[in-house]
Amino acid sequence: MRLIFGMCCLLFLTKQSEVFAQNQDYLCGWKDELQQVSNVNSSPCFDVEDVFKNCKTVYVRINLHFFVGDDCNGSIQQLGKSQREVFKISEEMIDFANNTFANNEVQRKSPDAVAPCVPIRLVLKGIYLHCKSDVVGITNTPTLNLEYGVNTTAEINFYIAKTEIGATGIGFHEQRCGSATAFNKDTWWSIGNLVHEVGHILTLNHSFEFDGCNDTPKITYDWDKNCNGILENSNDREMDETNLTCWNKLESNRKPGEEGYSDINLNNVNDCDEQFPCSVCPCCNIENVDNNIMSYSAIKSAITSCQIKKMLNDLSGYNCGLIEKIGDCPPASAFITQTPEDKIDQTRCRECLILEASVNEEQYELKLFERINGQEILVYNSGWKTGKASNFCYRTGAAFKGMFNYLKPNTEYVAYLKAKNSCSEDQYKYLFFTNSGDCGAVSYESLSISPNPVLNGIIVEFTANQVESNVQVFAKNMISGSLYMISQNQTIVEGANRLYISEVDLPQGTYTLMIEGEHSIYQNNFVKM
Repeated sequence: MRLIFGMCCLLFLTKQSEVFAQNQDYLCGWKDELQQVSNVNSSPCFDVEDVFKNCKTVYVRINLHFFVGDDCNGSIQQLGKSQREVFKISEEMIDFANNTFANNEVQRKSPDAVAPCVPIRLVLKGIYLHCKSDVVGITNTPTLNLEYGVNTTAEINFYIAKTEIGATGIGFHEQRCGSATAFNKDTWWSIGNLVHEVGHILTLNHSFEFDGCNDTPKITYDWDKNCNGILENSNDREMDETNLTCWNKLESNRKPGEEGYSDINLNNVNDCDEQFPCSVCPCCNIENVDNNIMSYSAIKSAITSCQIKKMLNDLSGYNCGLIEKIGDCPPASAFITQTPEDKIDQTRCRECLILEASVNEEQYELKLFERINGQEILVYNSGWKTGKASNFCYRTGAAFKGMFNYLKPNTEYVAYLKAKNSCSEDQYKYLFFTNSGDCGAVSYESLSISPNPVLNGIIVEFTANQVESNVQVFAKNMISGSLYMISQNQTIVEGANRLYISEVDLPQGTYTLMIEGEHSIYQNNFVKM
């Protein structure tokens, strides 16, 4: 099936119980993250009538999957965005979906006088980037789910992949998975895809087909395109004039190439500006555009009472395990990952742990441990920070200059991220290795600080393996992450060193003191009173 932007009619295609969303011709890995398995609730796990009547929020888990090339480098396939950008885009799209649920509109030409409250919300549990070129989704989506799916009985897995047949999305109920060819709020025709496919995953059929709901009317129109006074029913799409559907609202006073313009009958007149004996296209009236999320219209803003209950019945029965929680505020979710290009490239001297896929957090805490012979040695503690979790970037040698966190090269670490809000707390554990490339080798040594806690002056003692000049001394607040230059252009000698810093002008708090030379880094923690 093929849609042309601005055309007055829309054809559709179905395939057995899996239903394709709108088809569009665009004119109109890595899996080493530790998986968190949640318990599957017994069925039924809640009273559907109670949840519907009182609109108790049901939070449903979802994972998003994206693909880059086999070499793990370059932009995200189907998006054309950098690997770092995909995390912000993903959260925006989940927000769009949840806003659709929260701001439900009245179904056009439905007996409902008001829009029912939709209690369902999505909770993003993880974003996964895989290294595989030219991945095809649509009917191949269950196969992708077998290979890349995470917690497939407890979380919806949604894939962004191409298709050879032009369809933009698909949803599979039994496999709890779906896919789409576009996933970007700036791609106007893709915004409603996620909600549409989640509807399929939770048993909804298309609103224009038999879907078991009396409040989802099939909105069609007849239009005498050729202006001969006769409505012609034809298998030829260009000639058919009966039972047509609108993709979007068309606008008058628009010129060719402008949004909302259409000339489907090819008479060089905007379909909204037709004159007798021709009639104005019905799609120029917004009431003829079906706004149901399960329609093939560009506008997807309405979910009916029947549809809501069908999804709730599915969650209460077959898909209890997808539920994160019921009621109260949105659950905090912690997640850590790295981009494939950071993982695969052993020559990078500065990399990041991506914490941006965490959601609904008001505070977060990150701890890093070096793993030595099965033991975990604390090397970083952010303390509780207020706000959204921000990425933790680090360097592994002297080649990359600046006041960044140091981690040892070619070393195993484990990170623990806690995220919490007023009603929940979540933790995620992530194992990773730093690169083994030549980033300017440095040794990591300890030092002693006295007195500790520190009031004003401090004495720093350590043993150096060689003479170094232009040495800098930093202090990093372990709670706020703020970095302070304490001293620079220091010289250290081979053997025992004893530095006296007469004034430590820092706010009260817990800090890491770091003495950085070209060949060695000396560090330890202290408390400033």
